[in-house]
Amino acid sequence: MSLVTRIRYIVTMIALCVIVCCCSMNNNKQSNHGMVGLSVRFKTASQNNTIRMSDLFCKVKYIPLENSDNASLINRVDDLRFTNDGIYICDKSNASILRFDLDGKFVHRYQHRGRGPGEYINIYQFDVNETTGNISIYDGSSNRVLVYSSTDIFLYDFRIDDVPRDFAQLPNGDFLFYTHDYMRGVRRGLWQTDSVGRFKQQVITIDEDFLFNSGFHSKYLRHYGDTVVLAGPEDKNLIYHIACDTTSAPYILDVDITIPRKLQKNPLGASDKYRGKYYTIFNCYETEHLLTVSLHDTYQHIAIYHHKTTGVTYQPMKSDDITDDMPPIGLFAASTPEAIITVLSAEYILSFEQLTETFPQINEESNPIIAIAYTQ
Repeated sequence: MSLVTRIRYIVTMIALCVIVCCCSMNNNKQSNHGMVGLSVRFKTASQNNTIRMSDLFCKVKYIPLENSDNASLINRVDDLRFTNDGIYICDKSNASILRFDLDGKFVHRYQHRGRGPGEYINIYQFDVNETTGNISIYDGSSNRVLVYSSTDIFLYDFRIDDVPRDFAQLPNGDFLFYTHDYMRGVRRGLWQTDSVGRFKQQVITIDEDFLFNSGFHSKYLRHYGDTVVLAGPEDKNLIYHIACDTTSAPYILDVDITIPRKLQKNPLGASDKYRGKYYTIFNCYETEHLLTVSLHDTYQHIAIYHHKTTGVTYQPMKSDDITDDMPPIGLFAASTPEAIITVLSAEYILSFEQLTETFPQINEESNPIIAIAYTQ
C-alpha cells in the first residue's frame, strides 16, 4: 500500500468514526446506567424535526360528554383521570369533580366546598385510586387531603405539614407528594406517605445546591398503569417511574441548555436577564409505545415525542413540521398504557369542519369531547 493510499485510508476511517459518533450522540441511546438518552434541542436543530401524526397514532375514538338540559356541566377542564371505571374531570372554578362513564354518560358530581367536616375550600389537585375507586382531593388552602368513596361518602382527611405542588396515589393506597421549589424548613423533592399521611420515605431528593425554582405548573405527576411518572426536576433531568416499592429512572434528557450556576443557587432567580438561559420540564405522558415530554425556556415551548418501539425521538419546532394526517386530537390531558387521552373543547370542535360534521349537535354551550388517541 502506497503512502498516499495509506493516508487516504486513515482519513476515511477517521471520517467514518466521526460520523458514527455524531449519529450516536444525536440519536437516542442506552446510557451506561441503562437509561435511554433523549435529545432536547432549544438552540440547535433537531435531527428529527418533522413528524406525521400517523407515525404516533393508529386510530382515534371520540367520547362526547353528556350535557344537562342542553347546557354544559363543565366550566373548565383543569385536570382529568381516565380509569377503567370512568372519566373523572376536575373543574376548579366550580370546586367539583365530575364523573362520566366510558360512554360519556354523566354519573355524579363530587362537590363539597365549605369549611366544615368533610369539606374543602378549593381543589388544588385530585386523584382517583383505581383499586378502590376512592377520590382524593388536596386543598392547598387548608393544607389537607380529603378522601371520599366512589359513592361520595366522606371517609377521612389528614393535614400536610409541607407545601406540595402535586400529589398522586399509588394502587396500595400510599400517597406521593412533590414539590421542586425551595422553601426553608419545608420538605422538597418527592416523598411517600401511607394512606393516612404518615411519612414513609423520601423517594427522590433534589441537589442541595440546586435551589432554583423554574416555575409552577398544574401537573407534575402522571399515571402509567400501576406506576406514577415524574419528569424532572432539572437538577438531574431524569424521568422517573415510581411504583409502590420501587423507583427507577428509565430516561434522561440531554438538554442543550445548561442553567447558569449562579441561577441554580438562587431560588427566586428567574428574571428577564436570564430569559432563554433556563428551562422547565413539565407535562409528561407515557403509553406502551410513546413518551412525550414538554419543556420551555421562556422563549419557546417545545415537545419531544419518543417512539419507544422504534427508538426514534421527534422534536417538531414549528407547526409546519407536523403533518396532521389523523382525525383532530386536541389537547393532551392524560394517558393509559394504550392511548393518549385528550380534550376537545366546544370552541375547538366548532373550528373544524370535519368535527362539526361528525358532531352536528355541538354548540358553544356543549361539554367537551374526550378523544382516545391509540398509539402505534
